[in-house]
Amino acid sequence: MPLTVARIGAQGDGLAPLPGGGQAVLPFTLPGEVAEPGEPPRILIPSPDRVAAPCPHFGICGACALQHWADAPYAFWKRGLLVHALARA
Repeated sequence: MPLTVARIGAQGDGLAPLPGGGQAVLPFTLPGEVAEPGEPPRILIPSPDRVAAPCPHFGICGACALQHWADAPYAFWKRGLLVHALARA
């Protein structure tokens, strides 16, 4: 069943709402992408913000979750995490 990624969670995984409620965690996906769940998820419709990851070990070592995201939307997401954390404090 294809799912549409709504947002990126705090750990860098794509989050897609499920039809019956709740959400699916889809690693290595980006907002707006349509993917089929799996290990790894199969991207059916990629985001226009998807770029080639600069590290040849991306996806294998697991240390960097979002190297495939263009700089501007990534920076906006990171800023949002900081704003949210400061608002809670």
